[in-house]
Amino acid sequence: MEIIRNDQYILLSGGDTQQTYTWLQRVRSGETAAARTYVEELKDHVPGFGDHARVLEEQRVLTPEEHMQIIRAHDYVLPSGGDTRQTCTWLQHVKRGVTAAARSHVEELKAMTPDFGDDTRILEEQRVLTPEEHMQVIRSCRYALVPGGATQQTYRWFHDVRSGATPVTRMYVEELARHVDGFGDHARVLEEQRVLTPEEHMQVIRAHDYALPRGGATQQTYTWLHNVKSGVTPVTRMYVEELARHVDGFGDHARVLEEQRVLTPEEHMQVIRAHDYALHRGGVAQQTYKWFHNVTSGRSRIAEAYLREMEEAKGTRFPAAQVIEEKQELTQADHMKILRSRGFHVSPRGSTRLTFEWLMKAMAGEVKNLRARYAMEITAMIADVAGQGPRAGADGPPSPALRRRAARR
Repeated sequence: MEIIRNDQYILLSGGDTQQTYTWLQRVRSGETAAARTYVEELKDHVPGFGDHARVLEEQRVLTPEEHMQIIRAHDYVLPSGGDTRQTCTWLQHVKRGVTAAARSHVEELKAMTPDFGDDTRILEEQRVLTPEEHMQVIRSCRYALVPGGATQQTYRWFHDVRSGATPVTRMYVEELARHVDGFGDHARVLEEQRVLTPEEHMQVIRAHDYALPRGGATQQTYTWLHNVKSGVTPVTRMYVEELARHVDGFGDHARVLEEQRVLTPEEHMQVIRAHDYALHRGGVAQQTYKWFHNVTSGRSRIAEAYLREMEEAKGTRFPAAQVIEEKQELTQADHMKILRSRGFHVSPRGSTRLTFEWLMKAMAGEVKNLRARYAMEITAMIADVAGQGPRAGADGPPSPALRRRAARR
């Protein structure tokens, strides 16, 4: 912006201003989002700046299903730039294999888009490769990788190693340096790494006047700052407020450590359902994203009903997942304790499935030897919500049999 202002908002391509000229054209077309203040300033001074410019603060990463809805609305022919820029980029990444997509989306796009290509990668089939597996891919390609397709994951890993974004063992760094021209000095050796504290990261950021270069000595802090900005890593409020004051477009995704609450499995499942079982890393879904990966890797146990639900929705199996041993025989007291803890709002899915079924039978008068005080409590709760919509999925008032049991007390 300083270069643009110095040139009175009239830039010519070429020479010293080429980089800024290219940036301005991308902002104008919507390819690159910019801070609102910059967009408004440019519209005030550049005639015909247009309506394609996108404001950085308003950007939200769309889910794959939202991208597909936009693609369908445009009859599978997307214009680049403007409102569809993010989806156009996503589509091209899926097409080239840079971004993996759900099988149903890939099959739909191949059916509707001529020459969609064979580089697309199916999300359900992806497995994170180990460093040694990445090296085997690199060796088989004679240390010359191309982006996209089957080698895309390794291509990204290689460039993250080269830039210092991902540290690896010394033997891999030395091997790559021998075979790849200009491998450079940014690669970091895993054995030498020490994880910095948040305060040490902040000291690095302050020393660089809040503008960090990617790679090299600052890579760990660069990654940390990006994770804080996107909501992947929550930090204390004072750091969030300090960074928001000094970093343009810090945005609303940063999460304050003091405000974090550990979600229950049912709350995680609600987040997953709201995202159509395709979670993005960062922001409000970050805690659930970690929980989901802990479940699929077997680090966290899960109720069998939740596991089967996710496997059915994603069309795949999670063989490493470990199931919580559910108590198949709950007492009346167990069921009532669960009902009270949920305010008589229980789901027919997940950990409350058995209690939901028991409640339905109790309301129908089908539970043998139901204690009168429990029958009275259930009757009272159902009556309490009459006119407000039934609780626990009830579709009517308690049966006469349940009322009689409640009246015995």
